[in-house]
Amino acid sequence: MITISFKLSEDEALIIRANAHKEKLSVSAYLRSCATTPAPASQKPRLTLCPLTGCYISRPYRRSFFPRFCEP
Repeated sequence: MITISFKLSEDEALIIRANAHKEKLSVSAYLRSCATTPAPASQKPRLTLCPLTGCYISRPYRRSFFPRFCEP
């Protein structure tokens, strides 16, 4: 196998280790699963009526948060 190395901040490393532990995987297996899992298809923005102008404007779907790393 090929070895890949990269630099992370301490906070990023902590997040990755915690997510791997949550999934009961090693960090390597967790990162491998993140890399091979297809990303969800992006949703089309929806049209919303602007209360100020009365025009329709596009607005993306709201999410509670955008994870920086792969999350189930």
